[in-house]
Amino acid sequence: MLESQGQLEILLVYKDNTSDTLWKRGGGMQFLDWRYEHLDLSSPNYYQLLILATTQGTADRVRIDDVDLIHGPCPPSLTCNFDDESQTCMWENAFELGASLPWSIGSGSENISAGPDVDHSWGTSLGHYVYLDLQGNQDGEKAFYKNPDTINTTTSDGDCFRFWFYLYSLDAGKDVGELGVRLLLNEDTLSDRLWEHKYNGRDGWQYGETTVKDEKNFRVILEGLRLPGTAGHMAWDDLSVVRGPCKPPGTCDFESGLCGWVDVPDSQGNSWEWLKAEEASDGVLADHTTNSGEGHYISFDLERCAFGSTCSAELVSNDITPTDSTYCFSLFMNSLQSNSDTNVVNVEIVNVERNTSRVAMTLYNPFNYVWNNFKVSLNSIDYLFHLRVKVKMLQDFLNGQAYNALDDLLLETGSCQWTGPTTPVPITTPAPETKLTCDFENSNPCDWTQDLTDGGDWVLTSGEHLNSDQGPLVDHTTHLAFSTAIST
Repeated sequence: MLESQGQLEILLVYKDNTSDTLWKRGGGMQFLDWRYEHLDLSSPNYYQLLILATTQGTADRVRIDDVDLIHGPCPPSLTCNFDDESQTCMWENAFELGASLPWSIGSGSENISAGPDVDHSWGTSLGHYVYLDLQGNQDGEKAFYKNPDTINTTTSDGDCFRFWFYLYSLDAGKDVGELGVRLLLNEDTLSDRLWEHKYNGRDGWQYGETTVKDEKNFRVILEGLRLPGTAGHMAWDDLSVVRGPCKPPGTCDFESGLCGWVDVPDSQGNSWEWLKAEEASDGVLADHTTNSGEGHYISFDLERCAFGSTCSAELVSNDITPTDSTYCFSLFMNSLQSNSDTNVVNVEIVNVERNTSRVAMTLYNPFNYVWNNFKVSLNSIDYLFHLRVKVKMLQDFLNGQAYNALDDLLLETGSCQWTGPTTPVPITTPAPETKLTCDFENSNPCDWTQDLTDGGDWVLTSGEHLNSDQGPLVDHTTHLAFSTAIST
């Protein structure tokens, strides 16, 4: 992330002290929120990677997070948060495909009636997104937005295209439109929708993802289809891609963040916390996924409940369009002082369009400090739904420490099949490659070290310790305020 005249440069430094610039941004080209970059590393010589930040004044800022090294080619360049130097990252309207409406860059600060008040990445009116200008007499018209170059996926199973979208009608019963993702094949043939969203009743940014793949070069198309409504929002933000196919909706091992699940604090600010096992203080020594201290999970800890006698929080999945009438939802929970009265976790299924919910499962873990598997079959699902995991602790009735930790959430079609008690078998998801990899959640930033001769220092910090004019309120890894990144 860059502010003002801050500049960031990535260099390959060789044994003879020569270097090559791999990537460089800044010097007035501001990135006002986290931008994901994939850089191919290839050299016949031994090299060291140097991250060089340059600032000229007190208002200049440079921040990085989630440094990772992955063997194999980088995924296709689909990433855009619409706040870089070109704003659109060279995505462009595709009128040649039959579109009659344009996608436009906007921000809440411009007071655009058809645009959301805030973007997703920055979370303020200063951030940007692309939106449709909703006017009368547009019913049935379309807008197509295409990525700049034809691409190939990095695996035979495809890559996971991730995005945030806004689809909301201010007038009940008058939908403003539909959103979809398609592929453009051979530069002239549109595929069927790989992903679509039609519900217009949720006011806010929502997470979506879909696996993109094809045998030939292709482009990704963001589609907007207008319907009669004229008051509301149709917008996209924070486009990104990761290697390999998407996991099933509602599934998360927390090794790379929250997978589209959203932490919803209570009125006092109590919330779930994303943790690395070896750094946690709640008593969990190893996560369930990797069965190691390097693994991650999410936890609600009584120690963070500093407000009142009751504290609670919700973890909410993205909206899911059912492909079957029956699902099995499975998760692992590790607890201390778990009970059904004073420290309870409920799993609810929410009918999005009716705004009704029912408790599908109440979790009670009889063994302290042990990962236990819980499963529940969700039946008669013929509606748009999302899952909600609610925790509630009665502080005055709990003695000492108490927590509930969750890991390996899995949503699959079909009824649950009980296989008996399980113990963690490493490794469901491999621990990250240690070379170069760092998400800066550790107080010691992995194996990266300061260059003490350059006149400046990187600082490990988090959103809860920064004023809004000094840096982002959330890190990139978790999108939570108390997680960390490095800044200069």
